[in-house]
Amino acid sequence: MSNELSTLTATQRGWLALEAKKANTFAELQNMELEIQVEAASILICTSIAELPAVQEKLKQVKEKLATLKDCRLQFTRILDEKLIDPSMQFEKRSALLLEPCISHELSLRCQVNKKNDEVAAKAREISYFNSHFTNEYFRIATIFRQECELLVSTTYIECLEGCLPVEHTIEICNNLLERLEKIELQKPVKFQRNLIGDDEAKSLFLLIPPYIKKVDEDFVLEKFSMYANDLENSLAAISHEKVSSQEKIQQQNNELQAEQATNSIRAQTEVAPELIMTGAKIKKTLVLKFNNDEETAVNVILAFMKNWSVLKPYLSRITSWEKLSLKQMADALGKYATDRPTIVFQGLVFVEKIK
Repeated sequence: MSNELSTLTATQRGWLALEAKKANTFAELQNMELEIQVEAASILICTSIAELPAVQEKLKQVKEKLATLKDCRLQFTRILDEKLIDPSMQFEKRSALLLEPCISHELSLRCQVNKKNDEVAAKAREISYFNSHFTNEYFRIATIFRQECELLVSTTYIECLEGCLPVEHTIEICNNLLERLEKIELQKPVKFQRNLIGDDEAKSLFLLIPPYIKKVDEDFVLEKFSMYANDLENSLAAISHEKVSSQEKIQQQNNELQAEQATNSIRAQTEVAPELIMTGAKIKKTLVLKFNNDEETAVNVILAFMKNWSVLKPYLSRITSWEKLSLKQMADALGKYATDRPTIVFQGLVFVEKIK
């Protein structure tokens, strides 16, 4: 055998070595292809959203193995004639075809998780707004009750001064006032429009919010009439002062109510931090131009690009040569701009949503 080999030319010996190299390389590629097939199959059987992390990890491994397979193939094909390159690439192509449904499958699971996360976040926001709404309503009811008490006491006090009511009758007036104050009915809270909170849950949440309990301030009435004897001696000035004082007090209560409601509303918007179903499942939505391969679409792209050049320039991909600026780069810039401003309209152009 050694004698036979020694009679071969250098070229013939090279082809023999290449054939041996080919056999070894193809065997290695096939083994890697089989490994990818197994990994890909294990991904596609994961249908629960709870398995998304595992799917993502396996998908990462499949991508790494596919990259390794490609490197192995390239090391061999660099020394091969073109007639041998295509057969060896079939391993990579078949593996790449296996990757596509895996990517789509992972995206599908990610979209499901993202939808669930959105639902959880929306529910948390509604609960926060629910609590804020009724907290604000109780502040409003309490303020209105205090203002009604203020008006009734102030009006009665002014009437007593105007009628020159004797001082000895003020005790009777105070008692009568307290009875009338007790009869003032509190307003009912304005109903909250629920979309995601169920009836039973709404009842439970409502009971957790401390309600306003009506309490008539007896000291306020007695203090008001404690200066009646002095005010009666200068009733005109006292009446004028009482009117201004009462209006200022009511205005102050209105200001405090507005400030409290604004604070609660801001807190409801900023303090919502729901516990997500799963992290790492974000999706990115972009708008891409629906490019009809015709002259009209091409012209519309160019016209829209030129008309909006000043705002589209930052959205251009890295330009290495302006003379090579392509229609695709213009279309991509229009799509990126439309993504940031979904309401924008470019004449004759249609954009479709792409999720990744």
